[in-house]
Amino acid sequence: MDLLEGLIGTAQEKGELDPNVEPAQLAFELCAALELANYFSTLHRDPGIVDRGRKAAQAAIANAQPRTSAP
Repeated sequence: MDLLEGLIGTAQEKGELDPNVEPAQLAFELCAALELANYFSTLHRDPGIVDRGRKAAQAAIANAQPRTSAP
């Protein structure tokens, strides 16, 4: 997870992610969503569950985007 935390920090420095987001927390949420999706897709033999994990990861990233103020 250290690599992912570092990438999140780099994205924050570039202004791609909100600087107030805690890199360790976002990395955990991304890993948790994808690991659980992998686990359940294997357990239930349902590859569609991977899509749910992907959507959860995309939502976590979207929520970490910098907020723009209205004009």
